[in-house]
Amino acid sequence: MADLAIIIGNGFDIDLGLPSKYSQFIEGDEWKKIVNTLVLSSNNDYRKHSLIYNLYKEAKNDTKKDWFNIEEEIKQFIHEHPKCSQDEVDDIKMEFDILQKALKEYLIRVSSKCKMDVGKFPYMFINKLATCMKKIVVFNFNYTNPINFLPTQDYSPRFLQNQISIHGNLDNSRIILGCTENDDCYNSSLSFMYKQNMLNNTNNITQSLLDAKDVVFYGHSVNDMDFCYFKDFFNYVSTRNKNNKNITIITLDENSERTIRDNIYNQGIVVSNLFDKPNSFEFIHTKKLNGQDKEELQKWANMLKRISKRNVRGIRRIN
Repeated sequence: MADLAIIIGNGFDIDLGLPSKYSQFIEGDEWKKIVNTLVLSSNNDYRKHSLIYNLYKEAKNDTKKDWFNIEEEIKQFIHEHPKCSQDEVDDIKMEFDILQKALKEYLIRVSSKCKMDVGKFPYMFINKLATCMKKIVVFNFNYTNPINFLPTQDYSPRFLQNQISIHGNLDNSRIILGCTENDDCYNSSLSFMYKQNMLNNTNNITQSLLDAKDVVFYGHSVNDMDFCYFKDFFNYVSTRNKNNKNITIITLDENSERTIRDNIYNQGIVVSNLFDKPNSFEFIHTKKLNGQDKEELQKWANMLKRISKRNVRGIRRIN
């Protein structure tokens, strides 16, 4: 049973300076190569059922290009292609595999050039975790491993034992890219792009969150694609008033906080109940931290002190 549970999302990598947004991937050579190979040389009949062409078209037409989301577009593509011939399914599967490989190659390339600045807040956070003597579990929703960005090897090996990559990582043969299924229109012919068909288990996230006294989300938007992992936890905390949990969500700014609140609310959770004592539920904005906002810096310092406080019972190994 972990005392401290950490959820790491893409906002963490972005704070490091890693160009890991999907909108940045589609500016990379890896994406341009598959577009040139599969889209620009294809005919109109092929493009009608081409996953890559659909992503290419949506990326070009997206007025908010910085927020282009491949997984949301995959979900929409599945919805718009309920009936495909076997040949079309084979083509889509081929393109999907190429897409995953290209994304992995892109992230390996840009990650190799990224070194964590010891002055950045993600470094302070991960370094604190790496030397933490609490019973800790880290659920990493990124493909990257934060340990690889530490400038030294000054961390406890136990930290590695308590890291779980939910969607695979760059060291694996395959990363897990895709979307959640749509209950209203489950598409069995394209179900290979549903995440649940690529996962072997969820590594008991719900129970770990329920067991932990401190839960920290860093850079995760708690979006509907991943909310299945968190719904039971938020539902439990919001409907019981004797949890005494410290829940911290580290996000960019007020706008991203509002998006997270909306995401939780849209899943049927009464957000205001999360603030009920004896629970502690707070947001920390990295934009304010970088701007040296005194109040935000104090919240940050208090959070680091709380999560690093030693627990004499030790650390549980997770295999």
